[in-house]
Amino acid sequence: MLVILGICAWFAYRQYKDSKVFEAKASFIYIELQKKTYGEMLDKLQDMIEAKSYNRVADALSVAPEKARAIVSIAALNLYGSRLSEDITEKNQSFYVQVVAADAHVFDSLQYAIENYLNNNVLVKELVARKRKTLQEKITYQRSELAMLDSLKLAYTRSVAQSSGSAYPAATQMNPVPVYERGEKVLHDITEMEALLADYRAVQTQDRFLVTEQPVGKSATSIAIRYLAIFVLASIGLIFLISMFRK
Repeated sequence: MLVILGICAWFAYRQYKDSKVFEAKASFIYIELQKKTYGEMLDKLQDMIEAKSYNRVADALSVAPEKARAIVSIAALNLYGSRLSEDITEKNQSFYVQVVAADAHVFDSLQYAIENYLNNNVLVKELVARKRKTLQEKITYQRSELAMLDSLKLAYTRSVAQSSGSAYPAATQMNPVPVYERGEKVLHDITEMEALLADYRAVQTQDRFLVTEQPVGKSATSIAIRYLAIFVLASIGLIFLISMFRK
């Protein structure tokens, strides 16, 4: 009986300890490909975790192996809580990544590890390289246009200075307002494109992981009741077997 009680107590303790986990959810936004693609990539991570291929998880996320072992599960969800890998809608929206881990410190670097993992897809990298090249070409073209507009503004300023005593002022020969307005718009567009080019990523973090302060899991009472019931049933079974052999 004491042996059975000891075994039940040990399993109860292990289950109570292992059931204490930390949960957190983060949101991401994307501007390339479809959300389904990112869902499938995160499903592959979950498959590795379920197969206990922690070294592969560590390599994929570029994290230490001990951090990979602490990850219990990773789930990619759309805004409605459904699996992202099954979402075939084309509307660009944010999506969630829900993580369960045995150690709260895992989340310190996991945010950017997941972001980098999603951005390191071969197809994603090709699309980003192509988009960066297009942006650079647009910036070059608009800088040429801005230089031309600056030349027009300079010519107008000189014309005004030279014709200040003329009977036909420069103001009546040219309306400079459209030139200045166009120059401001082009400069604004260049500034926006340069900011985008400086940090162009297909997937970016929207909201970081907010980790629960206390671990969550099954209560000690429910686990104790379960294993107490197992102990009682095992004891009854053992008593029955002993009585059978004595006969």
